[in-house]
Amino acid sequence: MLADKIDTTIILAYTIKMGYTGNVKTMQSYIELFAKNNFNYKFYINWAYKKEYPKDIDLIKRNQVLSYIYSKNNSTLLEPVTIGDIFNQ
Repeated sequence: MLADKIDTTIILAYTIKMGYTGNVKTMQSYIELFAKNNFNYKFYINWAYKKEYPKDIDLIKRNQVLSYIYSKNNSTLLEPVTIGDIFNQ
């Protein structure tokens, strides 16, 4: 799978789905060592854990909430922020 350039997170999820019953951290370290030794992959910290908000949740920045609370005109609605706006700053 690594030779076919499949993402390592997909490989980890696939092995767990196919019935791996051991420790997830152990499988993560096996994949990491195998990929480093054989394919010279470079990993970032916590590569196996993707943090995402569900698509139906609107994110609001802290300064938008404060300006909404302290404004005299409360008829304005808060503008939802996309995930790309937060992480691409």
